[in-house]
Amino acid sequence: MNKKQLLEALKNLRTQRDAKRKEALKYVESDLKKAKELRDEVKSFDEQIAEKEEDLQLLEDLEGEKSKDDPNNNKQSEDDEDDNSSEDEGNESEKRSHKRNNPKSPKNNGVIQRSVSDAVANFRKYLITQNTRSVKTTDEGVLVPEEISTKIEDFTDELEALDKLVDVRNVKTPIGKFPVRTDETKKAGLPTVQELEESPELGLRKLGEQKYEINTHRGLLKVSWEALDDGVEVENIIVEELAEEITATKNGKILNALKGLTPKTVTTIGEIKTILNVELKKRYAKEFVVSTDVYDKLDQMKDKNGRYLLQESITSATGYRMFGKDVRVIDKEVIGENTMFVGSLKDAVVLFLRKQLLVNYEVWNQYGKVFSPILRLDARLKNKQAVVKVDFQVDGDYPHGKNDSTAPSIPEA
Repeated sequence: MNKKQLLEALKNLRTQRDAKRKEALKYVESDLKKAKELRDEVKSFDEQIAEKEEDLQLLEDLEGEKSKDDPNNNKQSEDDEDDNSSEDEGNESEKRSHKRNNPKSPKNNGVIQRSVSDAVANFRKYLITQNTRSVKTTDEGVLVPEEISTKIEDFTDELEALDKLVDVRNVKTPIGKFPVRTDETKKAGLPTVQELEESPELGLRKLGEQKYEINTHRGLLKVSWEALDDGVEVENIIVEELAEEITATKNGKILNALKGLTPKTVTTIGEIKTILNVELKKRYAKEFVVSTDVYDKLDQMKDKNGRYLLQESITSATGYRMFGKDVRVIDKEVIGENTMFVGSLKDAVVLFLRKQLLVNYEVWNQYGKVFSPILRLDARLKNKQAVVKVDFQVDGDYPHGKNDSTAPSIPEA
């Protein structure tokens, strides 16, 4: 079968498949058995389409290799494609659709770049057809290609992702131990040793061990049949939805680990200074992580000299500093109202990840296809002394206490 015949066959198969889809939807409410039979026929068409697309991809690859060896033949091949397009505009539309769903690497590119593109193209086919022959699978699901995982990770940069503030470790085993530093593992002073004498054990510093146990988290993402004709569009939906689900899951695990901290209620700004100066060791890279409602209160408060507590800073990663430390703002819906963390979350919490992201796929109630993202992770509180959780109850009118003689810190309108 030549290229023109393959394109024509694909066009006919897609037309028949779409007709069966519409017919199946009509029977969903009145005859469920009939709808299921039609759904099976739709799946059969999907498999046939996937096979034809693979044949077409192989044919185009062979033509590309042949073109490299014979430039004149390449020109003739392009002329033939132009002739085919003139004879049948429908075939040209099918070719554009196929190229969109199955992007090829540019000619003369290296083998590695082409292999990466193939991985994405095959994953897009899987999103549409459920055909797993050309994608990497595990016992739990289909492996999301690294390029798409990177897109998902980049998208989380726009979300309230707490994993940027903690220690993240990629692990290869579901259960294990990880060495950590805590205040209990203080650095021992090195004893005096005579030349050529063996070093005593007193000079050893013992590290703590943090156990972890990876848990599997799954979700459901419903996509209608009509939305599954374009692998690129489905991929974009998956990227955005998975980014939000993954961020919410990681946030939940991190916040659950932080429940191991006993909140400290503060009613004056002076108490926050005491936490910063006395309760936390100097070796921690301290900062403030506050909920949006706490930030709003701090933004209106002044110190005893009439200066605003929050100072803009071009050297700060967050744009604001308080008492010389960065201030990070997180939505109160994420970390809770009246919440402040003082210290170093990176030294306090460790997030363990199995790096590979997986998805599963199934038909859901004849209405559409369901993608089930699979994320494997665990979060633990490794050092309680590295951060203090604050229940912020400072009165905005009297941030230094009601007995303070200074004027209210909120300026008059």
